[in-house]
Amino acid sequence: MAEVMWKAMVTAILVRIAETDLKKRKLPDRLTFLLFVCGTPGIWLSGDRIWVHIIGAFAISTGLFMTDMICPGAVGGGDIKYMAAAGWMLGLWESAAAFCVAVLLAGGYCAFGVACGRLKRNSHIALGPFLCAGTAAALWL
Repeated sequence: MAEVMWKAMVTAILVRIAETDLKKRKLPDRLTFLLFVCGTPGIWLSGDRIWVHIIGAFAISTGLFMTDMICPGAVGGGDIKYMAAAGWMLGLWESAAAFCVAVLLAGGYCAFGVACGRLKRNSHIALGPFLCAGTAAALWL
């Protein structure tokens, strides 16, 4: 019961983060920090060793950071911090799965948008809602 309540609370935070990114194209640090703090019980609930969560915090976010260093503006700083918090909460494998789901969803959205003429090939989209959807999928499944 406690785990379901915790997941519901984290999901509410994810919805708020996605909503804010859709409206303002920004992931607020306070919500990302709240996800980090509220995600900490996930370490004990998962039963994993803490190093799995430490590596999870750095694995995807470091890749996103390097992508932004190579192609400035490709990834927002909020997305990088968000994936660090999500990786801390989920652990290495679940955060990798969450990121894969997010990339597939974002890619599908972009392909559909380009096919319909709503997006151009060089359009920028808010990645946060897709990251939140991937995180929610990894959290609940």
